[in-house]
Amino acid sequence: MSSALPLHDRVSRLFEGFRHMGSPDDLDPVVAAHVSDRVGYVVSAAEVKAFRDHGSDSPDPAVLEAVASFFEAPVTYLLGTGAEQVNYNDQLDYFDNVRNSQATVFALRTRVPQLTPEIAERLSVLVRDTHERFEVQSRSEPTGTGESK
Repeated sequence: MSSALPLHDRVSRLFEGFRHMGSPDDLDPVVAAHVSDRVGYVVSAAEVKAFRDHGSDSPDPAVLEAVASFFEAPVTYLLGTGAEQVNYNDQLDYFDNVRNSQATVFALRTRVPQLTPEIAERLSVLVRDTHERFEVQSRSEPTGTGESK
């Protein structure tokens, strides 16, 4: 099945979303170091930038998995079906909208009984988690979870 979005556009979208978290201006070296650690060979910042700018005809799936892991994105966004890619792209749209709106509270009204207080609470948690993930966390600082195995 063909991709819904070109690979380089999907990788660029991950970079764009990440830039809002107080990350360094130039993420390419940070991503390259992460990818190199994951795949076991050196991937340069220039290679990451080129990959993001115009993609590759036959990318190494291990590199794509490492890129996805850096951004905490599902690997299916880079390697999956068109439907899987569109699904996560829609989630990125949601994250962008919540982050940019700075919404912290939702007022929910419905005429159907399916919107229970439990569902409303889950939506609140989702908004809070989105803010934590995309505004507070700085991945340019070591977290201690990247130790070698």
